[in-house]
Amino acid sequence: MSRLAALVILPLAIAIGLPIPFGNLLPVIAIVMIALALILKDGLALTLAIAVAVVALAWTSVILWFGSEAFAMIRAGFVQL
Repeated sequence: MSRLAALVILPLAIAIGLPIPFGNLLPVIAIVMIALALILKDGLALTLAIAVAVVALAWTSVILWFGSEAFAMIRAGFVQL
């Protein structure tokens, strides 16, 4: 269980080191959730934490790939609603 967590934490740690304004909040939250799940030895919490980690890495990837265009697309989607 801890080896799986280590494989998930590695890309999160790399994402934290990237110079993205406010881009490291979700990876930090995911790492904290994984740490708490490992401390409590709770498999369900670890599953939820890994899901949050996937979302955090996806969000960081979108920001890296699209840059400021990602925020413009999100804002345009909310304006149309």
